[in-house]
Amino acid sequence: MADLVFCEPTELYNILNQVTKLSRLTEPNYLCLFDLVCGAAVEYGRILIQLTHHPVYILRGGYERFSGLYHFFRTQRIIWMPQELDAFQPYPIEIIPGKIFVGDFSQACNPKVQKDLRINAHVNVSMETSPFFVDDPDRLLHIQIEDSSESKILPFLRYLCHFIEIHLHLGSVVLVFSTQGISRSCAAVVAFLMHKNQETLKVCLEFSKRKLLGVTGTAVLARAQKVSTEIIFLHFESRAQTGRRRREPSCNPKENLLLLPPRQCFLRGQFLVLEQGSPSPQATDWQ
Repeated sequence: MADLVFCEPTELYNILNQVTKLSRLTEPNYLCLFDLVCGAAVEYGRILIQLTHHPVYILRGGYERFSGLYHFFRTQRIIWMPQELDAFQPYPIEIIPGKIFVGDFSQACNPKVQKDLRINAHVNVSMETSPFFVDDPDRLLHIQIEDSSESKILPFLRYLCHFIEIHLHLGSVVLVFSTQGISRSCAAVVAFLMHKNQETLKVCLEFSKRKLLGVTGTAVLARAQKVSTEIIFLHFESRAQTGRRRREPSCNPKENLLLLPPRQCFLRGQFLVLEQGSPSPQATDWQ
């Protein structure tokens, strides 16, 4: 018998936006939605769990709360043709509700996505150049690395984490993206979650995998895990194991991520001070 569980609006949002080559909504057995009042939803859910091995979710707050958070999904339509579902353009996956999203390059170039999600800062982890926030280093961090397991993201991690943290402090909504929205962008988000939450690689990677349901267990996600493990683990794991929220600065530039006031970043190793309005740093190998 399946489980009957409550889910938050962000979970339904991510379910609706899972994608392989096309939106997963095109799959006939992927998702079935019922619009019921709360009491009837629970009773109906108890019936459904007798008929399936998959979890049955009840949306907290129902359609009213969901449509208030994601107004761009409102529709009066009841029936969708298969070709219309094929043409559906998924939105970026929500990692931290209303704050951090992970997407691909096409989503980063889509004006409607930027407007609907109120995106006002980009972290571009690819070789491509997006049309938004050009020549605005306060709102765009462009980390130009190839989509290869040999690519080195380590020199950028401190600035990446500080860039995202500053924008969250300022109330910004940040989109982290790469060409396909999987390996490089996932590695960047996992790094930030480890920095922000003082958690281990395993915890943050599992958290990200729950968000990216469409790639769980695939070779693509395994590649993201490999990138995260090789480049991020040694850099962050020791901090999570100490159980302390702050440490004194070390002379070793690979052992510190300093949390500083929201308008300033201090990157140890090259003693580079970055304030809002200053240009983005070039690739620097601290090894």
